[in-house]
Amino acid sequence: MTKEEILSVIAGCGAAIQTVEIDYPTTKEHVAGWREVEPYSLRTNCGKTGEKLEYGSDPIEDEHFFCARNSKDPDGIRYFQVGKIDAARATGNSFHPEWDVEF
Repeated sequence: MTKEEILSVIAGCGAAIQTVEIDYPTTKEHVAGWREVEPYSLRTNCGKTGEKLEYGSDPIEDEHFFCARNSKDPDGIRYFQVGKIDAARATGNSFHPEWDVEF
């Protein structure tokens, strides 16, 4: 999938308040593969220092971050680097947002 296709799926799921599955590489906490997450926003950086990016109007670069909560790890927001997401697919599963969904 192209970055544009991936972002389109993520933004569509966020707007619909539905989870999305992303294919992401191995991290310290998870092995590579599909992860079902609740989409919340796109940011320039991790944490409170990251400025919100508007899908469709702001340029989204590979080094920017997709902020989401892993459905299997509800402790808080996780940051996924946009350029490392290999694919995304809609699940059709709704969720109850803990924070503002900014898509």
